[in-house]
Amino acid sequence: MRAMLWAERDVWLSETVDKASAEVLASWRLEDARGNPVALAGTRRDGQNGDQVTLTTRLTAPCGPVTHVLKPPGPGYLPPH
Repeated sequence: MRAMLWAERDVWLSETVDKASAEVLASWRLEDARGNPVALAGTRRDGQNGDQVTLTTRLTAPCGPVTHVLKPPGPGYLPPH
């Protein structure tokens, strides 16, 4: 069995988001710099800062700086698995 490595991506938004919406995977669309979807394993809204959300993804290789783009999920968007 292989261990799965995870990375957390902290996102600060311009306004407070409610916990119920923030913690639904389908509320978020994350892409890499080439526009490929990045699968999310979890989301968590910060309990003190309602404008901060942590997105959990698989760790990408190489383990250097990685650019992601956060987009609103448009109509009919299905998050990658």
